[in-house]
Amino acid sequence: MFTKVYNIIIKWYYLLTNLFDFINGGFMKKFLMMLVTAVALTGCGGGDTVDSYNVCRITSSSAALASDRAKDLKQCWSGLNIKSKNKALSVCQQEASRYMAREYLVGHPYEVQVTNDASCD
Repeated sequence: MFTKVYNIIIKWYYLLTNLFDFINGGFMKKFLMMLVTAVALTGCGGGDTVDSYNVCRITSSSAALASDRAKDLKQCWSGLNIKSKNKALSVCQQEASRYMAREYLVGHPYEVQVTNDASCD
């Protein structure tokens, strides 16, 4: 009985030492380092790499008259300086909504976009 237990312990010892030798041999360290780097970069990605969103524009207008569509597409608001795209889009939507309420008795569909441009030029 003691011999069986001893043999099992010895087999585990050799298995673990071989595993640690394999890890210390470099391959496993490199593999784990690449895996950790890939996961870290994936965690950082997914989002925009923009410092802040500065400009809001109307990019699409469904106004009935071509002159109104052209006027809508010229609308641009700068100086937002907002880091979150969702927040910038919300502020942009509010600006465009105020513009539509000011200019039209009956509104129409439109789309807005935020960018990191320095100004509306």
